[in-house]
Amino acid sequence: ARRRMRILAFAAALLTIALFAAAATSQSYSVLALVSSALGIASALAFLVALAPPAVVRMIWRRPAQERVQDAVRDLITLSRSQAEVATRVLGPMADIVGARALCIRNNEGDLVGSYGLGEGELEPAQAGDAQQFEVDIPSGSLTVWASPYAPFFGREELRLLETVGALTGLALDRVRLFQQEHEARLALERADEIKTNFISLASHELRTPVTTILGLATTLNRRGDDLDDRQRRELRETLERQADRMAKLVEQLLDLSRLDADAISIAPERINLRDRIEEIVASVAAERSDEVQVRIDPDLEAPADPGALDRIVGNLVANALRYGMPPVNVDAVQHDRHLRVFVEDHGDGVAPQFVPQLFERFTRGGRERVGGSGLGLAIARSYARAHDGDLVYEDAEPHGARFQLVLPVKKNGNGDPDVDVEPPPEVEAHGWRLLRRQRVQ
Repeated sequence: ARRRMRILAFAAALLTIALFAAAATSQSYSVLALVSSALGIASALAFLVALAPPAVVRMIWRRPAQERVQDAVRDLITLSRSQAEVATRVLGPMADIVGARALCIRNNEGDLVGSYGLGEGELEPAQAGDAQQFEVDIPSGSLTVWASPYAPFFGREELRLLETVGALTGLALDRVRLFQQEHEARLALERADEIKTNFISLASHELRTPVTTILGLATTLNRRGDDLDDRQRRELRETLERQADRMAKLVEQLLDLSRLDADAISIAPERINLRDRIEEIVASVAAERSDEVQVRIDPDLEAPADPGALDRIVGNLVANALRYGMPPVNVDAVQHDRHLRVFVEDHGDGVAPQFVPQLFERFTRGGRERVGGSGLGLAIARSYARAHDGDLVYEDAEPHGARFQLVLPVKKNGNGDPDVDVEPPPEVEAHGWRLLRRQRVQ
């Protein structure tokens, strides 16, 4: 298209020069007359080549672009790993061979797969004007084409070429989609198998000690219970109860980890009074040590959060502070900058710097195994925080101690109210993108 426009410009220039030469002489056989005639003939031939080029000329002009399209078709045969890669391979050659200003490919859901000649976030080229715009249906989506100023209209040959290459592109996109589905299914199966293997390994390792202890205590009571006095039997029963409670909590933690690994935890935020909820958590976790925990939260503070996830996170943090830190344990919460932040801080020795990088890994207790605990609490708390689209981070407290910060997003609409579902306009819901001016080609 650009070449033809240049030839037209050249022909117009020749014609202008010929007219000036003809006007400058009145003699039929003068040099200027001969030059004028020659320029007129040359301009006529240039107009002919530009407006209706012979097939041979068109073939010569289009050979480089056709070679690029052939290369693109060969690339389409080669398996791509993403639909964007398919679009990148084919859109440039397609734009060259038809002289298009811009092209874009969308999938069946209306999502943009790839574009050529469009800026980031643009739905159509800048200063598109009245140039033709077509949407060609292809398998698994559509191809939108904008004509360029050099070739503002497409002919039948260009449209047939677009339809052919577009159909091949659609087939390649469909093949990529099937490949991605198969790949995702295989990864899901591998992940499920890995989760199962890890769960069995963790369960067998961590349950061995309490199960062995319970079996030994039960055997002693069963076989030698009559030989023991009341104090010894009471001590054995109390130890048996503690080990059974430890095993129950460990099983619950392992099940939590298994559900979190499998993305089987459903997070459903609801508006709750934060102080009331955390006081209930502290009373449940701290029990007789509740007076060592100070809940310093505004009684009127309300925030959207999943109650179950909040129980798991704050409960584990408070239990961890009571087990490894020193009282008092302070629990604070603030809401600003579209985030809810909950702080749990103790006044112990804090966490050793060399242990901080492994703090949230499973079954890590920083050399304090004698204190007890499974080493799963912080791993579970962070997993729940991230399932809530938030995070859990550690920092040293001042002047000493450990300080954990739970950060949860609080999404708001323009009025500052909690999230509400806003129905999109019908055209957005149907297509996922703004309707453009177009002429459809079936």
